[in-house]
Amino acid sequence: MSVTVDKHRAIEKFNYDDFPGRNDMQTVEFRLSDIALYLKDGISSTQQTLTYPAEQGETVQIFEQPANSIINDVVIRFGSLVDADTSSTLTFDIGLTSGAADIVAATQVNTTSGDISANKALILSAGNKIDPSLTALAFAADATLATTTARDLFVSFTIGGADLLATFNATIQIHYTRF
Repeated sequence: MSVTVDKHRAIEKFNYDDFPGRNDMQTVEFRLSDIALYLKDGISSTQQTLTYPAEQGETVQIFEQPANSIINDVVIRFGSLVDADTSSTLTFDIGLTSGAADIVAATQVNTTSGDISANKALILSAGNKIDPSLTALAFAADATLATTTARDLFVSFTIGGADLLATFNATIQIHYTRF
């Protein structure tokens, strides 16, 4: 005999009587299945990997935020070395239009002329706890994180000061909770 998973039951107060005639371990198993379904349906993410040029300037990627969602995290994973020259800077931001930085504030993620090693990551929700040598990302003041209609997000890296010594690649992930 099987029990239908119920995502609404996942957020109700736990009660062993939810499954009459079952032993307590089966009740826990079914409740965990309910919770897993509930969490799976509510959270999604999108990601893109790009090779960025070494020359100074801005490179913009467009992500789509789905309707009825709120942004809850942003992750940058550097897949290769960001090889800075003597005065190179690397700035990251997300906006509702190109250059707006009204979702994630413009943040210089490296120290001036500082390299970023391959496989380093910045996670907005973790601050710079993963790698204190990188600057923590932050949501912009008064950021409009929720939307009821699908919209474009403009994600950009800007190289300033001096060209990098080589191209680099990075993966950007944006995590949403649907409502």
